[in-house]
Amino acid sequence: MTGAVIPSGVDAVVMVEDSTMVDADHVELTKAASPGGAIRDEGSDVVAGSTVFRAGQVLNAAGIGVLASINARRVKSIARARVALLSTGDELIIDGSPLKPGQIRESNLTMLERMIRDTGCEVNNLGVVRDDEDTLVEVLTRAVENCDAIVTSGV
Repeated sequence: MTGAVIPSGVDAVVMVEDSTMVDADHVELTKAASPGGAIRDEGSDVVAGSTVFRAGQVLNAAGIGVLASINARRVKSIARARVALLSTGDELIIDGSPLKPGQIRESNLTMLERMIRDTGCEVNNLGVVRDDEDTLVEVLTRAVENCDAIVTSGV
C-alpha cells in the first residue's frame, strides 16, 4: 500500500488499482510490473532546501496537505480579505414578486458577489438596505467592525 516499506530485494511495485483479488491467496495483476515502477525514494517528493510556496501564493486544501507532509506546523499567512457587500434602495426587489411602478429587480449584488469571490475574498452579503439613514449607519457600522472592506451599490 502507499507509503509502505519496500522489502529488501524488491525492485518494483504494482499498485492495488492494477490488481484483482482472485482468492484469499492469489492476486491477478492487470498491469505488468517494471523495475522501479511505483517506487519513490524517501523524501523525493520535496527535496531539502526546496521552496514549497512563495510569498503571495494562495493556499488551497492541497497546499495545506503539502505543508502537513513536510511537518510545517507553523507558517506565516494572511487570511482572505472579508468584504461586506450591500445594495441600497427602496426600489430594489429581491423576492421575485411582481414589480410595482418605480421598482426594479436587484441585480448588482449577484454580479458583485461573484466578482469579489473571484478575487479570492470572502464575501459577507448583507443584502438590500432600505433608504433609511439610521438603518444604513447601523449596517455600515457592523460591517466596519467585522470586515476588511465594504462594497456598496446605490449609496
